[in-house]
Amino acid sequence: MDFWATWCGPCIEEMPHYADFWNRNRGRGVEVVGIVVDSGEAQEIEDFVREHRIPYRQLLGNDAVVDAFGAGQGLPTTFVIDQDGRIVQKHVGLLNPALVEQETRVLAKLDTSATVEWVEDKGEVLLANAAQATDVPGLALEKLTAGQRTTALKRLNEEPCTCGCGLTVAQCRINDPSCGISLPIAKKIVEEAVRQ
Repeated sequence: MDFWATWCGPCIEEMPHYADFWNRNRGRGVEVVGIVVDSGEAQEIEDFVREHRIPYRQLLGNDAVVDAFGAGQGLPTTFVIDQDGRIVQKHVGLLNPALVEQETRVLAKLDTSATVEWVEDKGEVLLANAAQATDVPGLALEKLTAGQRTTALKRLNEEPCTCGCGLTVAQCRINDPSCGISLPIAKKIVEEAVRQ
């Protein structure tokens, strides 16, 4: 699933790769879906798709769809989804076509030389899951009492980060553990929860 817009250069650059992949693998348990998050009219987008000869299905997205997938961090954003509808990978920015193809081939059980190690998802794959985060990168929440942990998590999941990301502190820490603004805020929230 590829979130894109007509004004996004990297989005347009990766479309031929998706078209080629879709053409080679249609009918083999693989689907490519574009989610257009453009503000243009439907006819303009339809003309764009026709002009660029995009053969795979396109859907018009809106803010609710972008928020539900956590796709608002940049375009293009590509999600690799398994046959059970679970998001197993998220790529922000111009993709590596070979990597995405290998991931998809593994999930579709097509021939591949890749080996896969499955790890438990603690909410990092889908940013929307961070709305109720219980593990926050950079924080040792397990050292808190149950009450302190509940207080800290409530604030971490409600208070906005001030780095400009538009996310809560918990979401920012999960989406970008290297953010130098959200970590001090998160640590202060935990310290205040301990003092209460």
